[in-house]
Amino acid sequence: MARKKEETTTAVETIDKTKLALASRDAALLETVPSNDFDSRDVSVPRIKLLQALSPECTKGEAVYMKDARAGDILLPDGTLIEGDSGFQFIPVAYKREGLVFGPNRGGFVANLGTGYDEVLVKCSAGPNGERMTPEGNELVETATYFGFVLQDGGPIPAVICMNKTQWRSAKKLNGLISQFREKLSNGNIITPPIYWRVWKFTTDPTKNEKGNWFLYTTKPDGNVVDLPNGRDLFETCKAFREEVMQGTKVARYEDTTSDS
Repeated sequence: MARKKEETTTAVETIDKTKLALASRDAALLETVPSNDFDSRDVSVPRIKLLQALSPECTKGEAVYMKDARAGDILLPDGTLIEGDSGFQFIPVAYKREGLVFGPNRGGFVANLGTGYDEVLVKCSAGPNGERMTPEGNELVETATYFGFVLQDGGPIPAVICMNKTQWRSAKKLNGLISQFREKLSNGNIITPPIYWRVWKFTTDPTKNEKGNWFLYTTKPDGNVVDLPNGRDLFETCKAFREEVMQGTKVARYEDTTSDS
């Protein structure tokens, strides 16, 4: 019996040594090559779109026209169309105030100046409708950008929500609700939790002024992330995603955007 035990132990030790050798070999191989071939342009995060009356998805004849699309609807990155009244759940993980440059007259996307756009801003002049026009004749649009996850049945989907121009009203309200929130811990301590502590419900509401009608985002808290199924794992996923965004390895995708979309 003792001999059999020795043979079993020896077999286990052999397996462990083999695993260790393979791990060391793999580590050595990985150290000799780059981690991957992709930069931030290849791993950009798709944008959630709030449709307006002039959005191409609502305009017959446009290549991306959608028969069932209506102003006020929300178009998710995977092509899902959601009625504005129904809305969707979103976990913001990072916020940036960015300077986006677009061609004039609802022109296409030109460049993302990121958060350091002050030098360009001071050189801008006022356009015919109050736009900030760069010396090159393009429009500079200050944009509230929220990186995060859309919650769907298939799991969290990385996405970006952008608010600019008339949408700033909604952005400022959301920023205030996030920054002012406090959480009381079981030990009695009161903390300011991270931006990805809570889930938010996004819906849309119509508004108007003398210039026309459009839709705005409305937001309200919809529970804590840690209280969701697998909430603690999702919390860690949000934390990791935030680090990628703040390091610049994940950026928003604006290439299919116009200055008022």
